[in-house]
Amino acid sequence: MSKHEHHIPTAFRREFAHWSAWRTRALVVAGAAAAGVVVVGFTWLAESAQSLFFRVYVQLGWWLLLWTPAVTALAAWLMRRYAPGASGSGIPQVMAALDPAVDPASASMACWWRAARPASPPPSTLHWPG
Repeated sequence: MSKHEHHIPTAFRREFAHWSAWRTRALVVAGAAAAGVVVVGFTWLAESAQSLFFRVYVQLGWWLLLWTPAVTALAAWLMRRYAPGASGSGIPQVMAALDPAVDPASASMACWWRAARPASPPPSTLHWPG
């Protein structure tokens, strides 16, 4: 047997000798299966919503052109009125939470607004020198 040939029975024995690697692989496969179930469920919900939309369209016709933006505006108003903290992307909060220079108390969820507000520029950049 040359240096680059594989001895299959030895490779199988080596692969199946340590079950900890298989436990990790099983965990990865279970996570992938769970992600697949979530994707299928989300697809089913989207298909159901589209089907409902078309059924309503048959009943209401062009009224959907008025109804859809009106409901969207109502939802936006309700969110701004009753949940103003739900706006934005959340990226500044995540960046502040992951930045090692920011102390943990400032990056906590209780202080999320400090992370979200824009930082004021340093005084040296407000005026031209001289």
